[in-house]
Amino acid sequence: MCNKRTGIVGLVHCGRPAGEPVDGRNIITKLLDIIATNDQDIDQLEVYITGAIAGIDFKHDDNDSIRAKALPYLDEFGADVFADVDTLALDMVKVITWQLMAAGLDETQITHDGLNTYRGPGLASHRRSANEQELRVTANTVLVVT
Repeated sequence: MCNKRTGIVGLVHCGRPAGEPVDGRNIITKLLDIIATNDQDIDQLEVYITGAIAGIDFKHDDNDSIRAKALPYLDEFGADVFADVDTLALDMVKVITWQLMAAGLDETQITHDGLNTYRGPGLASHRRSANEQELRVTANTVLVVT
């Protein structure tokens, strides 16, 4: 997230734990508080989302304890942030976009590069690595140039 007026750039990893809403807040709302210091800054924000697991690959239907990890998202944001509600296939890009637009950003201020960490060769994926025995990349690198 970048504030074009102030030049402040913030970078966070918004996986399911950090994105989970607690009293309506999570890592995205906290970053907004830092980057957009006033209401006029909202129009000056640009957000770039990279390397996100696609909703269809992020199902939470294995058992009750796994389902419980996705239910706070359903309660806070509704069905729109799921690729499939029956399997609780959580779409983190939709979660982030929903929150940013609720804060006043226009969809033209938000870019997602389409990279899917679960299916992208060479990209780290906690979910994919947990399902396979082979050694995987353990981190993705993001370079920010302003």
